[in-house]
Amino acid sequence: MNRIAVIALACLATPAAAQDLAPAISPSQAAEGAFHRSRMGAQAEAIRRHQRVAPRPGTPAFQRQACANRARFRREVGADDPRLRKLESLCSAAGY
Repeated sequence: MNRIAVIALACLATPAAAQDLAPAISPSQAAEGAFHRSRMGAQAEAIRRHQRVAPRPGTPAFQRQACANRARFRREVGADDPRLRKLESLCSAAGY
């Protein structure tokens, strides 16, 4: 009886011992996803940090920027455009 049990155990244990003991994915492959996620996050942060955001309309910064761009606007639309005259009057009223 013991002899049959030992033979049966040997037959059943052999295929189990032949299995790979190492994981299917190496630790470097497992860490690769975290590395790429980290790089994408750092790149997105750098883009946000270097991206220039235009001032919101109605704020003093927006008024300053519009008044500073009067010369460019004059070249684009011409000196006799009513929008330019309106911009000139608003800028002089605001003190720019």
